[in-house]
Amino acid sequence: MAGSEVHLVSRRLPAKGPTSAHDRRLAQAQSELSRHLLQAQEEERKRISRELHDETGQGLMVLRLYLGMLAGDSHSPQLKLKVEEAMTMLDRTIGDLRRIIARLSPRTLEELGLLAAIRKEVRELAKHTGMKAQIDLPEALGEEDHEIEIEVYR
Repeated sequence: MAGSEVHLVSRRLPAKGPTSAHDRRLAQAQSELSRHLLQAQEEERKRISRELHDETGQGLMVLRLYLGMLAGDSHSPQLKLKVEEAMTMLDRTIGDLRRIIARLSPRTLEELGLLAAIRKEVRELAKHTGMKAQIDLPEALGEEDHEIEIEVYR
C-alpha cells in the first residue's frame, strides 16, 4: 500500500430529536445509561492497563535483565547467540505490550488533548505503514465531554 493516501473527513449531522415528553424521558434515560456504560468500560480498561503494566510488563523486564546477565556470563558463543535471539523476541513482545497498554488507556489523549492525540496517531500510522497520511482538523475544539473525546479517539 506504499504511496496510498488516507483521508479522514468528519461532519456533524443534524439530530432528529424526540417528539413527546415520554420520548424525551426515554432518550434521556438511554443517554444516561450509555454514559454509565462508557464510564464503566473506561474504568475497566484502565484497570486492565495498570495490571498489564505492573504485573506482566515488570515480569518481562525482569526476564530481560536475567537474559542479559546470562548472555554476559556465557562463554559459549552458541548459547550467547540463542540468548540474544530470545532477547530480541522479548523486546518485540515488550513493545507489543506497550502498544496494547497505550490503546487500553490513551495517556496521549490525557496529556495532549483530542486534536493533538489524533494528529500523533496519524503520524504514527504513516510511520509504521509507509503510507502518506493527512488529516485536516481545526486548530481547537470547544468544550467537549471527556467520554465523547475518548470514544472519538478510539
